[in-house]
Amino acid sequence: MLQRSNPRHLALWIIGISTLFRLYLAAFTGLSVGESYYWRGAQFLQLSYFDQPPLFLWLSGITIRLLDISNFALRLPAVLLFSGTSYLLYQIGARLFNPKVGLVALILLNISFVFTIPVASWFQPDAPLMFFWLMTTWGLIQVFFPKEPNGSSFKWWIFIGVALGFTTLSKYHALFLMASTFLFVVINPGQRRWLKHPGPYLALLITAIMLTPVLLWNAEHQWVSFNFQGSRAGGYQVDFTRLIRSIVGQMAWIAPWIWFPLIIVLFKTVRSTEPSQKESFLFWLAILPIVFFTFIAPFARIGFHFHWQAPGYLIAFLLLGNAVAKNLENNQRSTRKWLRSSIAITLVFTLLLTVHMTTGFWSAFGPKLVGEQFGNTTDPTMEGVDFTDIRKRFEQEGWLKNDNLFVATEKWWQTGKIDWPLRGEKDVLIFHPDPRNHAYFFEPKAWLGKDAIYVRYKKEDRPPSSHVVPFFESIKQLPDLPVIRYSKTELVMEVFYCKGFKIPAQARWDLPIYRRLLDQEPF
Repeated sequence: MLQRSNPRHLALWIIGISTLFRLYLAAFTGLSVGESYYWRGAQFLQLSYFDQPPLFLWLSGITIRLLDISNFALRLPAVLLFSGTSYLLYQIGARLFNPKVGLVALILLNISFVFTIPVASWFQPDAPLMFFWLMTTWGLIQVFFPKEPNGSSFKWWIFIGVALGFTTLSKYHALFLMASTFLFVVINPGQRRWLKHPGPYLALLITAIMLTPVLLWNAEHQWVSFNFQGSRAGGYQVDFTRLIRSIVGQMAWIAPWIWFPLIIVLFKTVRSTEPSQKESFLFWLAILPIVFFTFIAPFARIGFHFHWQAPGYLIAFLLLGNAVAKNLENNQRSTRKWLRSSIAITLVFTLLLTVHMTTGFWSAFGPKLVGEQFGNTTDPTMEGVDFTDIRKRFEQEGWLKNDNLFVATEKWWQTGKIDWPLRGEKDVLIFHPDPRNHAYFFEPKAWLGKDAIYVRYKKEDRPPSSHVVPFFESIKQLPDLPVIRYSKTELVMEVFYCKGFKIPAQARWDLPIYRRLLDQEPF
């Protein structure tokens, strides 16, 4: 099929059909933990935010104002940007090698688990990051491998500066793109002339200017974003089991049958005695984020963020696409079978998981059983289900219409799933040392003397959190709130009525909400 088809036409068909599918998913599946946590940032637009640069929040902030607050409106920018990412990947492959390489790279991108759903359709910073990462790469290609060797490069350096600026406004990963480009220039003698050319410095100046909102916000808030991200890079007990977890996690996120060929092609490129400059360029853009976030795992608190290496794998698809296209040209049956099988497995698995997420039909022996192996007592696919039962309870009790009630929660990763069903109709205060973005969204002093509905995930019998109790005159437990999916209770929330929000008699400097009550910076 690939040999007989027009690569560009097939690429456009793939992009069009997959975009329609993702628009459907965006509208009819629930927000993940991360998405539901982030959504308040789209509601409260700021120059920047505690744990991420602002671009994806700005974009979704526009769409929820145009289309109203909904899953679809929050996710629409991500879906559209990933369609652009897919087309850019095709174009880069065609420009550096040939159209069939671009088409194969596009197919690989769309059958890799982490890209085809989370990056492609979730309301997170990765969609704009991937799009502008490739936009910057496209500009660099015009400079390093020009069609007209004697043409002016300044327009492309301006293009690169703008694209890199948007990359930096998407995620701090942009630093790896800068470092990779620098290494490529230094290592390749034919490109070292750019070190003396004003173009790269003009691009960096444009990028720095575009980063101004992030710098201004951080300067006002004691550089909290950079301190937070820097704190993840070390200072923890070394544990090499986290390295194994990181490698296995990446393998699962990418899809093992694609991950192994990606690693092999990267290894072959570095082992090659004379790689082409184009291969060297792609190798350096790919390798830094993959190596850094993999091998920092034993020393840093990166948790289960296996997608942090994703920009590197995005570029590596071009190297693998080139190798696969050559094998297909040579009529290698094993490669053709591998590609067809990979497409089929991804399609079946994605369909199966999507149906299960919305119906729960697979609960007894599917994802829940897998989750239990990692100590998760609930079905992990519940992360993609909106907890609409919370809203029903608030409506039944009349809490939504009570202007003297706010919502109290314990942890940021629980807060979004509790907050999102209420669609911003209630202020939410987090009573925990790590509230992240929420520390800046609400004014706790405005609620002094009023009451709160305190909601948390139920985990056996335990008293109200010691972070919550000192802030109220009294706390009374109410009947539990079951979260139901297709008539089956999947998890249970505990609900408490808290009377008389106050400043504790004993200082609680460990809690940002206490600091805010005293008109101090939360962190």
